[in-house]
Amino acid sequence: MIGPFRTWDQFAPRRAVGTILIVAIALLGGCSRPPLGEVTIANDFELRRHSNGEIVHFAHMRGKTLFFHVWATWCGPCVVELPSVVRLADSLRDDPNIEFVLVSLDEKLEDLDQFIEAKGLTLPVYSLVTSLPNDLQTDGIPATFFIDSSGKIRRQEVGSSVWDRQSIVDELKQIARESPGSKVAQSSSAVPR
Repeated sequence: MIGPFRTWDQFAPRRAVGTILIVAIALLGGCSRPPLGEVTIANDFELRRHSNGEIVHFAHMRGKTLFFHVWATWCGPCVVELPSVVRLADSLRDDPNIEFVLVSLDEKLEDLDQFIEAKGLTLPVYSLVTSLPNDLQTDGIPATFFIDSSGKIRRQEVGSSVWDRQSIVDELKQIARESPGSKVAQSSSAVPR
């Protein structure tokens, strides 16, 4: 006798069914989302620029590499990593092909106003007007996406990180260079005369 069970063999049929379910879930879950770089955000959605209330369509952001960051002021890990996002943006401010989009999930805009004021945050902060497309929805925040100029998701990370590492700077610059609409890509694809 093994614990409260008589024998392991008694539960063989249940183990087999359990194993089949686990394998099926793994296979279906693995197929539910294409690999990064193959997901193009096809659905347009609307954001409200916090500084002036302007409605911005995601489709109008195409043509640039985006650091698309979903966060909230009530999220501890979001607040902890925000200084590294600001430093990353500062290090890339001279690159016209990279844009930072910080999407706050705060429901009370007064809280967001107070946070921006207290922290002296100058990066563009947006709030949702319409819901995010499925490809940008996650189970947690902070959530960060690197989106190339054609709308393809090139990197997705859920959870806090240190964003001002040199490897991240290099990765964003590389995505911007490879993006079809970037000025760098256009000038490097020109045929010399």
